[in-house]
Amino acid sequence: VTTVDLAALDARPLEVDAGAELALLATDHPEVKRAGGRILEELQQADDVLTRCRDRIRVGELPKVSDLQASTRVLNGEICRLDDIDLSSLLPSWGDKATVRMARKSLIDVASEAIRRLDKLIAGIIALDAPVAEARTAGSAATRKRSRSRSPVGPRSALGRPSSA
Repeated sequence: VTTVDLAALDARPLEVDAGAELALLATDHPEVKRAGGRILEELQQADDVLTRCRDRIRVGELPKVSDLQASTRVLNGEICRLDDIDLSSLLPSWGDKATVRMARKSLIDVASEAIRRLDKLIAGIIALDAPVAEARTAGSAATRKRSRSRSPVGPRSALGRPSSA
């Protein structure tokens, strides 16, 4: 069994800045509240994946890159939604412009840092998994070649049918 030290991949938990949670308390802007809640939820899901990465695991049990990429897509989408907030059309009950701007910036910073960490981990997993995938491909190609050479029917055409040669 091949093992990998994932400490180099920075699989530490994603830390949520206390400022991001305070930002959600500082404003009642509906889009900031919604996006902030979604960002915190996605960070928790990404942490669940990172928990499975910690310490030493078998190479074959590395997390699916697609799971991590899904988190980065969600976080990027929420950053875009936060960027689209029009600060010139705030209702007084949502808080003043400076408060909403600060809340938005805090959430964007947290999401951006999480994306940076997840992207780095994705690159590391791909780099670690590439030799394993190549070995699997080479092994299955050798198996296919051996099984074809033992075929009682003889050589096959490109369509998989016995050739007439």
